[in-house]
Amino acid sequence: KPYQYSKKVTLSPQVFVMNSPISYNSAMGTTLVTRNYGYMVGSSVDYKISKRFGMSFNYKISGSTQPGSPILQNFLIGSRMVL
Repeated sequence: KPYQYSKKVTLSPQVFVMNSPISYNSAMGTTLVTRNYGYMVGSSVDYKISKRFGMSFNYKISGSTQPGSPILQNFLIGSRMVL
C-alpha cells in the first residue's frame, strides 16, 4: 500500500516472494521439484511535478534461497505521465 508523505511525494514499500514448486521440461520429459524461493525487497518514491507529470525513483534488492546465488541490486530513475 502506498503512503502519501506529502501532496507531492508518495512512498511505496515493495515485498515479493516467488516460487515454482514443480517444473516440467518438455524437451527432456523430466519433472523437477524445488523448494527454493526467490525474493525481492525494495521501495519506490514518486514525486509529482505537475498534475500530469512526475518523477519516479525505485530501488530493489533481489535474491534466492538457493545456496551460492548472488544478490542483485536494481536502481531506476524514470518519469511518469498521466494521460
